[in-house]
Amino acid sequence: MRETTRISEKGEQTIQVFIHALTTHEDLNPKTLKEYGSDLKHFIGWFELADHQEEEVIF
Repeated sequence: MRETTRISEKGEQTIQVFIHALTTHEDLNPKTLKEYGSDLKHFIGWFELADHQEEEVIF
């Protein structure tokens, strides 16, 4: 079973906006869009949990 990556609401919104833009401007396979979303979710999850100098980092 795959582990679910938790990200901020802002991160989720960013992914949705990006995928929507790709959907309306590019002719991509739905599986490709799903994989892009998954990759971005993992990246944002890593970024938000990474050891940054700031106290709180929200994507």
